Amino acid sequence: MSRERIELCGRDEVLDALRGTPGASLTVLRGPTSSGRTALLTRIGDELRESGSTVLFVDAVQDHADWDRFGVRPLLAAVRRSFEQLDPGLELPGAMRSVRHLATAETYESIAGRSRLRAETGRLLAAVGARGPVTVAVDDADHVEAPLFVLAEARRAGHRVLAATRTAQLPTEQVAEVGDAADEIIDLLMLPDEASVEILRRAAGGPVDPGLVDALRGALGLLFGCPGTLISTLAALRADDRVVRVDRNLCLRDDRAPIGLPTGHFLVEAVRTAGRVGEELVALAAGPTGLRIADLDAVAGATGRTAVGCGAVVDALAAESALECDFRGRLTPLCRALGTTVRAGLGEDALRDLHVRIGRRLQSTVELSGRDDLSALADHVAAAGTAWPAQQRLTVVLHDEAVRVADSDPDRAITRLRSAWRHAGPGHGRRRVQTELIRTTRAAGRFDELADFVADAVDEGGYRTTGSRTELTAAAALAALQLGRRVSTPVRSALAGIGDPYCPLELCERWWRGDHLSLGELVRGFAPLAPGGPVSTLRDLSADSLRVPADVRHAYSRRRLVPLLRWLQGPGYRPPAAGPFAAFERMMIAYGDGRWNRALSAARLLQTQESADLVSRPWAALAAAAVHRYRGRERRALAWAQMIPELDDTDTAVPALREWAQARLAYTGENPLEALPLTWAVYRRELRRGSPGPHAGEVLNWLAMLARSSNDDGWRRRIGEAVEEAVAAEPESVGPEYGDLIRAMLHDDPAAARRGVAWWRERGSLPDLAQACLQAADVVGAEEAEPLLHEALAIADDLKAVRLRRSVRRAMARYGIAVRTPELTEQRLSELEMQLVELITEGRSNRQIAARITMSEKTVENHLTRLFGKTGCRNRRELVVAHLAGRLTGLAPEPWEPGVGAR
Repeated sequence: MSRERIELCGRDEVLDALRGTPGASLTVLRGPTSSGRTALLTRIGDELRESGSTVLFVDAVQDHADWDRFGVRPLLAAVRRSFEQLDPGLELPGAMRSVRHLATAETYESIAGRSRLRAETGRLLAAVGARGPVTVAVDDADHVEAPLFVLAEARRAGHRVLAATRTAQLPTEQVAEVGDAADEIIDLLMLPDEASVEILRRAAGGPVDPGLVDALRGALGLLFGCPGTLISTLAALRADDRVVRVDRNLCLRDDRAPIGLPTGHFLVEAVRTAGRVGEELVALAAGPTGLRIADLDAVAGATGRTAVGCGAVVDALAAESALECDFRGRLTPLCRALGTTVRAGLGEDALRDLHVRIGRRLQSTVELSGRDDLSALADHVAAAGTAWPAQQRLTVVLHDEAVRVADSDPDRAITRLRSAWRHAGPGHGRRRVQTELIRTTRAAGRFDELADFVADAVDEGGYRTTGSRTELTAAAALAALQLGRRVSTPVRSALAGIGDPYCPLELCERWWRGDHLSLGELVRGFAPLAPGGPVSTLRDLSADSLRVPADVRHAYSRRRLVPLLRWLQGPGYRPPAAGPFAAFERMMIAYGDGRWNRALSAARLLQTQESADLVSRPWAALAAAAVHRYRGRERRALAWAQMIPELDDTDTAVPALREWAQARLAYTGENPLEALPLTWAVYRRELRRGSPGPHAGEVLNWLAMLARSSNDDGWRRRIGEAVEEAVAAEPESVGPEYGDLIRAMLHDDPAAARRGVAWWRERGSLPDLAQACLQAADVVGAEEAEPLLHEALAIADDLKAVRLRRSVRRAMARYGIAVRTPELTEQRLSELEMQLVELITEGRSNRQIAARITMSEKTVENHLTRLFGKTGCRNRRELVVAHLAGRLTGLAPEPWEPGVGAR
């Protein structure tokens, strides 16, 4: 793998140790491949040169030949490159000629030749230091067969030697030899998480979305702490066009596709060096069947190899850290990304063929009496897929093994059930397996598997009976909704119920287009998947008679389907973990909880999902615009609003989200009479969709608030009539949380205002609760307004919503309510905390503070959060005031805690 330029971060302690005291010594820097050893040696070399010292940098890989056991050729090449800087005397050119003449394969063949080479190499190193000792930095010293030859001679010549070597699970002879001779050993540990994130930010050239960070952390595992691996993996993602910049942040395009290591990564090269058997072993260890030490006999027999040979390859891969073995004898790749790359390199056809051969071997040579034997056979038959011809006698084994692991390992149960369904063939047994498979995939949230299974069932004509057709239709629609994509044409043609208004496929298509669906329609459409009770009876019930809970209705008003599906299907439903549907759910929950950075991350991801329905992406952009608007970032809010597609008058399916965002952004808190017509136009645009829809309550509440601020009775009457018409047309369009606030705004009803605030407290959406408190305070009177406004201000401070804070403070000033200032007693702070306070008093930003005291910007932010909590200050201004007032004093220096502060 080509060397990467790695920006140092989080390695200050290592650099301090490398600086050390000059003198004749051997310091060994040990660390995993891709951990930044080269960057550290380069950095210390640059520092020494700047201070006037002479540095000879030897790359043991460059110019090395296989016969060069001592690594003399790389040393000679380094001297040649640095000849001018070495200030050579009369001895150096002659010593170089002698070593160059002896540096041949023939010299190494005799003891006398090696002795002469050693003597001349010592003379060369002495000549290098003729004007004074130098620092000899040797990178990848363990690449040489006998590296101690040059290292010891350099130390003997009076030079300070810095040697970088690898660390591995099984240290090589070279590494052990150098370590034994070293005067000092520095072990280079994996980077702390925050330093890795900072390296990613630098490599990306700007902010990195938390979703991309999480995906890389999950795929790379321990290697997330290796700078070289991070940078090369990000470069590979860029080359494959898998990342895109959204809202200034670098984001992953699809969170469902696995991330692999780049093809030139040292672990991938180690597996490739092990040959085909190494690739197959790693692929098996990373695949659905897994790989145990006990399986090597079967693998060897199936592939025409010996168990001893396979074991030797496992040992070699373990020595390179490519494979790990746990106490149960189960082998796993060092990280998921390695398995992803190796399996992709082999290809699906080769993997299926491998599973067929191993499965046949198990069938023919192993007596299937033990549980492990049956489990292994079931796994390989399932993994072989269609490459294994259908055998009905395997159905029982596959089904029983699936049931056995259904609770502990649902993913494995799903693959076994799919295989059991295929091997069962047409008949009642297949229908029973089908029902279990659909139930298991829903409970595990594996809707990709469910969609693929429905497609297979349609291809094989497994939808002829009424019960099977009903079940498959609901399953196909549910899978399409969860995956954020439309039902395929073949499935739709085979399963669509002509003339059935509650056909799940039709409901799914309408949802994807952005049509408004009532709760009753969805309940009746997905009734076949609900547990208990006759399906026909449940389909005849309306949403009202089923008594859908209020929190489910509210979630649905914001286009969240998860609470409804969970209520309808019970524990037999689990939402997907990735994809546009999951991203939308995460975004809405995080927005309400006040975790706005996570909400923005999910909104960015949705903008990259081209398969998402026509409303999810615009709705996500609307939420992101609201976050930036609350935070006072008007330009970024406007940029998000402009991401929402502009609709023409003929497009009546999709809500007028762009117009709604623009109306909210345009209103500055003044001239409500100018804002009313624009917002009213948004509402009228909503009505063209045929019904007010779930979005109407929020728009009508905003209109009611504007009407109250304008003191225009005409607008009040018009909005009141609109509310009555909306409720009459669609009772679910204006939920009680909005209905009570609207009534309070239009009719000066304090009781309704209190109920509106209570509803939002129950809903748990912080920004909406703060807005409700602000609205209610304008109705209930000064005495009741004070606690409401203090509650709204506290929420605004927690959310860092500067625009909301300004609105609350204006209302407090209008009522003559004083802003509470925290009662600060004298606080005794640590030395680091006092340093932070001093820098804040000087007006330094977090980034400037991080550079000044040598820690990451994220660490500074964490320290400030703890500092605010300790002092009771809510912001920098209050902290500065407390400091200048003498209420903050320092303690004696505290013991330094690992992982805290500068690294």
